[in-house]
Amino acid sequence: MSLQENTKNIKYFKEYLNLALLGGVVVLSFILGCLSVILNIENYPVVIRSAFKSELVSKNDDKNIVASRNGSKYYYSWCSGVSRLSEKNKVFFNTAKEAIDSGYEKAKNCPGE
Repeated sequence: MSLQENTKNIKYFKEYLNLALLGGVVVLSFILGCLSVILNIENYPVVIRSAFKSELVSKNDDKNIVASRNGSKYYYSWCSGVSRLSEKNKVFFNTAKEAIDSGYEKAKNCPGE
């Protein structure tokens, strides 16, 4: 064999080796994913903490509804819009109905009931 043919064969060998390694990584990742599901017998609850306060945010707490005295929208306490409200202008409500009865409407970018 000539040097040119040997170089071409080595090039093809490297390409096949790279494909084989990639395939091995894909198969190994799939197997590890399956094992993680099989071995995870107990599901642990996820606890979300407020990004702005070191307290648990619960949908059952009082005063979950927050609005601004100067605004027309209300937010749930876990919404990002609450961080933009001035502390001195915040108004708290126990229910969404109380906020609506006070003339506020729900902010469209705030997920919740």
